[in-house]
Amino acid sequence: MPIGVGIALKVDHDANVKRESAAAELAASEAAQRDADRLAAESADREREEAAERSIRRTSIAQIKASIMEMAESHANS
Repeated sequence: MPIGVGIALKVDHDANVKRESAAAELAASEAAQRDADRLAAESADREREEAAERSIRRTSIAQIKASIMEMAESHANS
């Protein structure tokens, strides 16, 4: 095989390896970004659920306090 052909084949092979490596790095980066986005969405969902639960508990506590006050006033007026 002539030297020129060997060099051309080597240069072509090296370019292919670089392209494949760059494509693999891009795919890994995109996968990592998708995972980060998914985790952020899950965290935001969890925070919304927890906030809703806290709101429900606050409302329940207010209702319980009102009920206790009503019973106490009713008892005091009896």
